[in-house]
Amino acid sequence: MPPPVVLVVECFILLRKKVNGMTQIWKRRAITGWAVGIWCALSVGSPTHSYSADPVEYLLVSGSTEKLSAVRESLDTANCTVVSELPQIGMLVVQSTDNQFLADFTKTNSGVKAIPNLEIQWTPNILSSDLSEEELELSESLESPPPNDEDDFLAFAQWGLDAIDAPEAWAVGATGAGVRVAVLDSGIDWSHPDLFDNLNPVVSESFVPGEPFYRTLPGFSHGTHVAGIIAASNNAIGTVGVAHEAEIIGIKVLRDSTGSGAFSWILAGILYAADNKADVINMSLGGEFSRRGGFFDPGTPDDKSDDIRLTRFIADIHHAFNRATSYAHQKGALIVASAGNDGVNGERDEDRLVLPRDAPHVISVSATAPEGWAKEFDATDLPASYSDTGSSVIDLAAPGGDFDYPGNEFCSVLIISPRPCFIFDGVISPGGYRSTPGGNRSIWSWATGTSMAAPHVSGVAALIISQSNGELPPSAVEAALRAGAVDLGKPGRDDAYGLGRVNAFLSTVSATRN
Repeated sequence: MPPPVVLVVECFILLRKKVNGMTQIWKRRAITGWAVGIWCALSVGSPTHSYSADPVEYLLVSGSTEKLSAVRESLDTANCTVVSELPQIGMLVVQSTDNQFLADFTKTNSGVKAIPNLEIQWTPNILSSDLSEEELELSESLESPPPNDEDDFLAFAQWGLDAIDAPEAWAVGATGAGVRVAVLDSGIDWSHPDLFDNLNPVVSESFVPGEPFYRTLPGFSHGTHVAGIIAASNNAIGTVGVAHEAEIIGIKVLRDSTGSGAFSWILAGILYAADNKADVINMSLGGEFSRRGGFFDPGTPDDKSDDIRLTRFIADIHHAFNRATSYAHQKGALIVASAGNDGVNGERDEDRLVLPRDAPHVISVSATAPEGWAKEFDATDLPASYSDTGSSVIDLAAPGGDFDYPGNEFCSVLIISPRPCFIFDGVISPGGYRSTPGGNRSIWSWATGTSMAAPHVSGVAALIISQSNGELPPSAVEAALRAGAVDLGKPGRDDAYGLGRVNAFLSTVSATRN
């Protein structure tokens, strides 16, 4: 089995491989119908237009809503169809089968940015470990109200809650009640008993064509795991979320099966969350770009003549994300994103752009972890081996777990059956469901990544907001997060921890004092 960390970082190395010469197998996964269409659209100078069998999508970004209306009126409906409109950021999503559409549009519409609406990988293929059938049966037999944090069957294995002093914050009344957290991800298992009470299906939405907002596939669910870290119910079942009384709205922007998503889906999700009064927006996702652009290889590594230079598109998509996150901030949402799982120091690679992490008003979160927690029950604040670093790109650190424990021995903790000891260094949370002859069965899973770190910060933000009766603006919530962060590593801001590892108790106390 390859080292688990390799599986964890795939999300953030995918696009780097894409623009700098990725392996053939990843090229084939990445170049779907849009690839050929984009190349044809960029082939300027053809005397006649050609048409593709499948329409290709583009983002048209104008400077204002007034300009957007003018652009819409100028579109040639013969070769272009409007798919959706995002007036909050002056954007149209259009489709065309005309392979010359992009080149022609750019020539005749100065000041309007035209971007291929690429679908790329935003979440990693995470190695996870689930509870066994026997442990699930035991969990069900132990369910009993009224709950507290110690009654939940798996709370003892949530080392991350203790690391950030979440029980201490709960003790002073911070629970996340009255706070709305938007989880932009791959869908959430609506039926999971640890999430059913806190997930709002009425406001939840999907921007993935043909897929509902809820999880439709068995097995590990990235979105379900993230949502559980934030707000799993305190119900004597399974685990407890950091803000276990917060309201979750699931906003699906990534495919169930792959974790891939189009630019427009994520941008639309950010705007939807803001317009639907989300107090916190969690994005445990990220795509990596080269600021210098690099090249996209449409599947012919030995033929450089057909490579597409991406410089302008990268600048333009960065601009679109900047608009979206600025809009959400103005609407009152605190935005939290995972920093990335490449293990790259942003101070040493200034060419590297990671979105949405590097967009304005986004709190970027690195990951901490234990090493042999099941053996030592101590030391939970080590920098995770895979986590991106850099004092200029990391704002806060939070528990993300790590499967980098060097030993090969097995561990058994309380009533959990023996497993490789490294499993317990992961973050346990609702994991989706398993299909059985008797029907679907909810599961809990261990997983690692900055995807797991970000929701710990989002949960603490929800605790802060609940303590202020929802009256704090995003800037004040961020100030409380920073004020309560525990300074680790070098004094002051540093590469691994940013301003420090988040602390729920200190941050909620800080907020109530100010």
